[in-house]
Amino acid sequence: MPDASLEDIELVGRAAAGDQDAFADLFDRHAPLVLANLAAIAANRREAEEALVEAFVRAWKEIEDYSPAAGTPESWLLGVARAEASERLSRARGDGRERASGEEAAGPGGPGGASSVEAPSESARRKTLWRISRLSNGASLPFAIGLVVALVAILIGSVVLIGGREHALKGQMMALARAREQSESSLKALHKELAAGRGQVERLQLVARIMASSNLTSTRLSGGSVASRASAHVFVDSSSRQAVFFSRALPRLPAGKAYQLWFSVAGKPTSGGAFLIDRDGGAILIVDGVPRPRRIESWLVTLEPRGGATQPTGLVYLKG
Repeated sequence: MPDASLEDIELVGRAAAGDQDAFADLFDRHAPLVLANLAAIAANRREAEEALVEAFVRAWKEIEDYSPAAGTPESWLLGVARAEASERLSRARGDGRERASGEEAAGPGGPGGASSVEAPSESARRKTLWRISRLSNGASLPFAIGLVVALVAILIGSVVLIGGREHALKGQMMALARAREQSESSLKALHKELAAGRGQVERLQLVARIMASSNLTSTRLSGGSVASRASAHVFVDSSSRQAVFFSRALPRLPAGKAYQLWFSVAGKPTSGGAFLIDRDGGAILIVDGVPRPRRIESWLVTLEPRGGATQPTGLVYLKG
């Protein structure tokens, strides 16, 4: 599978666990091609962008149902867009506004073809991300990502300026350059952060390889009374005996505590590892040596001491 598809699958896994930033990356990668397909059957550009917004909102709602075995995320997104276009055409016919069949949106080179690939308007992007933010009852996409990109760019001597963000990023570069002159200790800290970032990239590449397996099964974990808003997914690759755990909305950890993942086989719980969470209650955990999925009776997440426990002792926050 191409590297781009592996990256897309990793983004889908993060988005399925509620990561809106990952979904925004999927939009930026694939919205131009989806829009080109929709423009081939829509009456005008405005209607094509309206259908684009609804298609990606629908994809956000259905993303937990995606399976790598069914095809690439790109083909899945195009399928969602075709379904949305077909329903919109049916409604239009009901209103007496006849249009071409939704089957024409088969993509470049398909029946009917698609118009030239062109990026959607910033308005359509903002509307899409605002809608998924409302659906998730979460905050807007954090601007801090832009700051991290600028910090790393100063260390390697270059920065990628993208579209309408160019002026904002130039201002950030100037401010950070002044900070660089004022504090050598800050630069050392940034070098350390860059090294950690490289390790994170390698970790996410491993996640992508696991998620690309054709022998992947998934289990959803739901929050109990102590964490009613929390949820998680565990994806198990029965070939490599590895699993990837994604969580979202877990409550803030008390001092000296960590969450710990467990899987139960024949009534005996085994630790999948202790983990901390980010400010949104999210975490990604890779588990090695997992039994075949049919042998696993249940998954648990409990609250344990920071170093982890040999058996579950704390409250159960997630179960599936």
